[in-house]
Amino acid sequence: MNDQEYDPRELIKSAYENGRIKPVTASALKAAAQLEREVAARVEQLKASLPDLSEEDKNRGFAIGATAYKAALQDDSHPQAVFLRNSIISVMKMTGMLGEWTHDGVLEDKVYELAAVFEMNKTPTRPFHPMILPKFIETLKAQEK
Repeated sequence: MNDQEYDPRELIKSAYENGRIKPVTASALKAAAQLEREVAARVEQLKASLPDLSEEDKNRGFAIGATAYKAALQDDSHPQAVFLRNSIISVMKMTGMLGEWTHDGVLEDKVYELAAVFEMNKTPTRPFHPMILPKFIETLKAQEK
């Protein structure tokens, strides 16, 4: 991707192909997860170094944009597609949906392998349809049989 493709609106639009989030590689999703863990550790260190931080600020999360993902990727996966697919994984982790595939805070490879190619359709108002979450889990469980 060249710099001209980094207009945010164009970047978001280009993450979709025929109304679906473009497939990425499992290694790109794993790199994004590693980036997330590193940023989370840095954020916690920063919060710990600021004793006067309000409780509200201590509980704030963080966001990593597609351009940061691009820097972490080691392949040609579309950074916004990685961002979107990783966001879906994050939602499932936060809600406990991936608990049985999480060990010491790290997901099993099969989660990344499925998330990299799982069909994820865009809706008019959302980057993906929320009903894919249970379907994703069903597919993951079915692959184990």
